[in-house]
Amino acid sequence: MEGRRTVFPAGTGRAAPGAAGWAARDPSALARAVSFDGVNWRMTRMARIRRVGARFAAGMAAWTIALGLGAPPAVAQSSGGLLGEYFNNPGAGANPPPPPGHPFGTTFTGSPVLTRIDPVVNFDWGGGTPGAPVNADDFMVVWTGVVTTGASGAYLFGTRADDGTRIWVDGVLVFDNWRDQGPPANPQMGPAITLAASTGYPIRVEFYENGGGAVAQLYWRPPGAAAPAVIPTTNLRPPPPPPAPTLTGMESMDPATRTPRIDLSWTASPNASSYNVKRSNLAGGPYSVLASGVTGTDYADGSVEYDNQYAYVVSGVEKSILEGANSNEVVVTPLRPPPRTNDHPEGAIDDKCSMGSAEAASARLSAAALLLSLLMGGVCRAGRRSRRAPDPPAA
Repeated sequence: MEGRRTVFPAGTGRAAPGAAGWAARDPSALARAVSFDGVNWRMTRMARIRRVGARFAAGMAAWTIALGLGAPPAVAQSSGGLLGEYFNNPGAGANPPPPPGHPFGTTFTGSPVLTRIDPVVNFDWGGGTPGAPVNADDFMVVWTGVVTTGASGAYLFGTRADDGTRIWVDGVLVFDNWRDQGPPANPQMGPAITLAASTGYPIRVEFYENGGGAVAQLYWRPPGAAAPAVIPTTNLRPPPPPPAPTLTGMESMDPATRTPRIDLSWTASPNASSYNVKRSNLAGGPYSVLASGVTGTDYADGSVEYDNQYAYVVSGVEKSILEGANSNEVVVTPLRPPPRTNDHPEGAIDDKCSMGSAEAASARLSAAALLLSLLMGGVCRAGRRSRRAPDPPAA
């Protein structure tokens, strides 16, 4: 027989045991308390109500961020200069051949040993190193970014260098002096090219040092200028950082240890070589870096506790130093599951209403069969008594 279920609406003063504690921590979760013929499954039902309420609140917070109503601020970027990548190439010798690979048909071998933002390309290193761990000799540098014009008209680009240099502007090779040489007295310039006013153009500068002194200075001559000048910081900026990814997250649990976990995943951000995962205990931040250099598009945070709120954002990073804007924010609160009992696995509810339809039907049929058996037994006994011979009269 199915049990009787009694519902006590909120505010009637009647609630299941333990409901007051939940209400104190999360008043919105206490919608109602439910009892079932004295069987203690009310705490489990309340935990489920509270879990749904918290997930709804977290989802609303994430949608608020996604709709731009509370988007976290973007990471500040460097305002000027070029991205410099420094390579050690021992044994390159004079006029190193251009190995295949990069978008313009040549590349530097290996990985950069130093990456930084150089405000200007105006270096005279002499016999020293550009910075540890770069060699003093046999090294190469590639600078990339954007050069912004002033007036429209004819521009000349060139270098004063020891040893070789090459320059591309808007994907066009505008200067090529890839050879061993000492530093000239004056900058060497390429042919004039016509550029529009107040426009940013991609620029790439390649440099190699063979031996002896090392000089690398980047020049231009804008329209109307009498002589070449080093391109100033105000007309240079690094490559654009990766765009913000889209982040999703959900709570999880290790079934063996019953410890909480939050699983995050995000869309790949173009040009990002890695990602920073950031976390806060407050929606909207401030955030601290939880993990850096993450090369995939997912992360599992196992350093969380039940009943605590966690807010996450993710940013893409290019060339290890160009960090993009933060993603949308995801807020998750891991909720403690109901306690295990000897009779029931975790999360079970002690009532026949929790059975599946087939299981419940089988239970009802068994009960009906038992009742029918009892009734039939009583009828049979009554029939036997009615057919029994009458007792003889008393003497």
